[in-house]
Amino acid sequence: MRGFNEFHVSAALLLGRSSLGLRSKLAKFQKKGQLRPEDARSPVWPRLMARIRRMLQEDALPSRNVANVFWAVAVLHEEIGDEDAPLFPELVDAVREKAGDMIPQGLSNCLWAAAKMRGVVPEAAGAVPAIAEQIPSKVMDFNLQELSNSFWASAHLAAAAPEVLGAVPSLVQRIAERSRGMIPQDLSNCLWAAVKLREELPEVLSAVPSMVERVPFVVDRMAPQHLSNCLWAAANLQEESSVVLNMVPAIVKGIAQKSTDFTARELTSTIWAAAVMKGSAPSVLETLPAMSARLGKEARQMGPRDLAMCLWALAKLRDMPELRNVVAALVAQLPQHVADMSGQDLSNSLWATATLAEKSLEALPAAPVLVPQIRRKVDDFNPQEISNSLWAAATLQDAVPEVLAAVPPLATNLGRLAGQMVPQDLSNCLWAAAKLRERSPEVLQAVGAVVVEIPKKVSRMIPRELASCLWAAATLRDSAPEVLRAVEALALAVPEQVANFNCQDLANSLWASAHLRGAAPQVLGAIPAITKQVPKLTSRMRPQHISNCLWAAATLKDFAPEVLAVVDALAERIPEKVKDFNAQEMSMCLWAAATLQEATPGILEAVPALALSIPEKASKMNPQDLSSCLWAAANLEAAAPAALQVVPAISQRIPDSSQEFNSQELSNCLWAASILKSSAPEVLEAVPALAERIPGKASVMIPQDLANCLVAAGHLNHAAPEILEAMPAIEEHDSATLVRLLSDIWKTRRYKAEDT
Repeated sequence: MRGFNEFHVSAALLLGRSSLGLRSKLAKFQKKGQLRPEDARSPVWPRLMARIRRMLQEDALPSRNVANVFWAVAVLHEEIGDEDAPLFPELVDAVREKAGDMIPQGLSNCLWAAAKMRGVVPEAAGAVPAIAEQIPSKVMDFNLQELSNSFWASAHLAAAAPEVLGAVPSLVQRIAERSRGMIPQDLSNCLWAAVKLREELPEVLSAVPSMVERVPFVVDRMAPQHLSNCLWAAANLQEESSVVLNMVPAIVKGIAQKSTDFTARELTSTIWAAAVMKGSAPSVLETLPAMSARLGKEARQMGPRDLAMCLWALAKLRDMPELRNVVAALVAQLPQHVADMSGQDLSNSLWATATLAEKSLEALPAAPVLVPQIRRKVDDFNPQEISNSLWAAATLQDAVPEVLAAVPPLATNLGRLAGQMVPQDLSNCLWAAAKLRERSPEVLQAVGAVVVEIPKKVSRMIPRELASCLWAAATLRDSAPEVLRAVEALALAVPEQVANFNCQDLANSLWASAHLRGAAPQVLGAIPAITKQVPKLTSRMRPQHISNCLWAAATLKDFAPEVLAVVDALAERIPEKVKDFNAQEMSMCLWAAATLQEATPGILEAVPALALSIPEKASKMNPQDLSSCLWAAANLEAAAPAALQVVPAISQRIPDSSQEFNSQELSNCLWAASILKSSAPEVLEAVPALAERIPGKASVMIPQDLANCLVAAGHLNHAAPEILEAMPAIEEHDSATLVRLLSDIWKTRRYKAEDT
């Protein structure tokens, strides 16, 4: 068919009132793509506009024609631009005045047109109240397309013209009654509208069940847009109306058949929905193989929002191997779109990068691309965007140090927005501040603002958030002591929530309580509730959880004796899991066994398994781990001689690491060597290197460290005469203080190891 040309426009002018019918045909021409760019630039358009305007001013158009013109203007506006601008005042007035005489088709078309023009012609919304007022009384005569279009338009117009919401209940009721006859387009539009309006008007959900029932019967006729919209709607509505999950299997089958025709936007909606529903509707994961194949090919067609949504979805689906190959293709498109990303897009993309990094290193190049734009736009970020970005920066700081450039402006805005944050945001930000405190200390300036909000919102925190905040408080206690003001509120909230704590939550909370025992003793009030829960979950605990809990129990035994109730249950798990422990975890457990041997002798049953495994890990131990193991072996030689098996490997490792030992670690090792010199003479190999370090550290040693060294020197002077070279540096310090400490040291043969 030939395109519309100037001849047609001239004919429209000559036809007088009947030109309005042709104007509607013009619009239909445009919708079919038969209106060429040169047609839109025709000089005849201004004369056609002027003609219609005069007719409106003369009130020469009946309601049906007014509705047709309003609809046609909406369809043609994008093509002809501002040529129709002079028409709007009279046209909107005419719609308002004629709405009472309009038939359902006219009302529906006018509402659709107002929605279509809401962004480019704001005055079009002025016609909405009059249209909406007429719908309830005429809704019984609306056909399915008119119901669908009106519902869809109402969702679009809710913000610009809230009066439209008055028409929605009657539309929804009628849709529920007639949805069995709906075609795919109608269902897609109505489910989309239900998502958009569910908060303002929860009654829209009443139509959802009947629409869900209809979907499987028409899914084979659905186009990709309908399929992706319906799946997107199911993901959004699943909490308020779980019945939507019933249509997911049918939609998934439809997607499998038509995935090769999906556009970039449709792929985005589908992959996002799959990420949201992976737990509630597992069949949705069947779409992933086909989606991943298409995503890589369509990545170049994606806009800023599509890229951000896809990256977010891939992060949520990071355990699905078929999607990992897509990450690089998406990241490659970021540079050309990042400048157009919104705050939500930027923060979601950085969060996704951090979440994907562990399993998809291909995601990391995204961070340096995103950070400059985050710095540029951070002042417009909302609280959640600040929280997500700060969490991501903390997570990525080692892999991509460039993210640290975003921390100062994020911290500044965190201080400003903390009062608006929900509990999850507060928890994430406090955790991030704890992680970033050394490499980006600017973040500490915002801690006070976050802490002020925690007591106000702690009652709404879930277990993970409570445990994370306690962990952060313990980590920040020295660098940001104001954090301690939040501890009491957090500790008081733990007993009510502890039954829902998982292994990580329990381990974090117990570890934090041990670190906070002196600075914030209120935390000890949470210990009884925590210790009742730990034995129930030890079978599911990972090595890190077990070691942290045992270390905490050893540290808290004199402050909260109730904690000892967890020890036997934890110790029982060590032999079966010790092969999965890392060097630090083994060291912590052996130290705890030595510390707890009298209070809970059952801990000694774990020593043989630890002692057998530690030598293999000695090469990966840091000075603190080495010091703790040697100290523990010295304390356990009588009660658990198997501990002596660790001494050769530890002693062999110490000379290579002695330059990094602090004063406490040096004194602990020397003391342990003096105890072990007979039962494990291999320990003497470590003494020369330790002794060599004493003169350089003696000036910063506390009296107990000096006393340990003096005692060790007295007992090692024959077996390891090198120790005598350290004596002058030790004796320079207050000998009276040393003498007072000696008797206690030899009575207990213990030394309080450094907090880990």
